[in-house]
Amino acid sequence: MSKVHLYPKREFAGLKEAEQPIYLGKHGAYSTTNITVYPSMPNTGTVMSGHAVTLSNLLSLKDRSELDKSNYETELGICVSEMEENYNYINDVADGDGAKIALAGINSSSVNTTSIGAPGNAENVKYVIVDSSGEMQIVYNADKLAMGAIIMTYTDPSVVITKTGPLQYKVTSGPPAARVDVLIDLTTTIRTLIQNLTPGSKITSEVGLFNRNGLSPVLVSPTPIIVPR
Repeated sequence: MSKVHLYPKREFAGLKEAEQPIYLGKHGAYSTTNITVYPSMPNTGTVMSGHAVTLSNLLSLKDRSELDKSNYETELGICVSEMEENYNYINDVADGDGAKIALAGINSSSVNTTSIGAPGNAENVKYVIVDSSGEMQIVYNADKLAMGAIIMTYTDPSVVITKTGPLQYKVTSGPPAARVDVLIDLTTTIRTLIQNLTPGSKITSEVGLFNRNGLSPVLVSPTPIIVPR
């Protein structure tokens, strides 16, 4: 009989506001109790229990003023980021064992699903100000089928982003006479079919690799080539 492989259900960011401090408190308490299972948790049980109290207090005040709302959103952004770090660590340690995942005070879910569709849209997308160093945090509610996200950030108001294939986005910018198209393909193979190209156009591609720990440098692009007519 085959064993069902389970992984942490990354549900924190999508919970209702009032449920999030409770979730953090439970996770913190379980992580502290089961410290021998998770001895190197990136954000310890004590830390997460403290965030539970802070987030609950800020939530009760967030509608009092813009400053209070900003303080709440900043703290929530920190909590989302730290929970993602913990989810990654729990996934590595538990290695598909749902009982071990439960010892961290979080739920688990099978990698198998009866749905074969793509994830739904991200919801409640918003920015959280980090500081003045040119960094911003973006938080959102993810569909339960999502395993990750691609985030495209731009400053040109003429940019239009459309989904052009099962694993492809097209980014268009500039006025009609000087329009620029960029195709972004997501892939898990080393032989990728790039679709929606204009015959006769000269294309250049660059390749970057990623895993849940980060991105590689972008490979120097190959010699540009003309798409056959």
